[in-house]
Amino acid sequence: MYGPGNDNDRESFIWARCLQGRPVIIPKNGETRIQFLHAEDLADIMVHASATEARGAQVFNVASEERVSLRDGSI
Repeated sequence: MYGPGNDNDRESFIWARCLQGRPVIIPKNGETRIQFLHAEDLADIMVHASATEARGAQVFNVASEERVSLRDGSI
């Protein structure tokens, strides 16, 4: 997840280097696929989920539809 309040080193590191025009260091072979999700999108999903009439414990797998690799340069 990325967005305001995210202190995760991976995302902060990637976005900071992009904003500085510096290269992003790609670990291993760069083929690891990751999914980015913005904090506002997660908040919208949580509001929607809390409005459902589901009973009992519920598990929601939340992720973006697209998986990107660092090697693809998709970031």
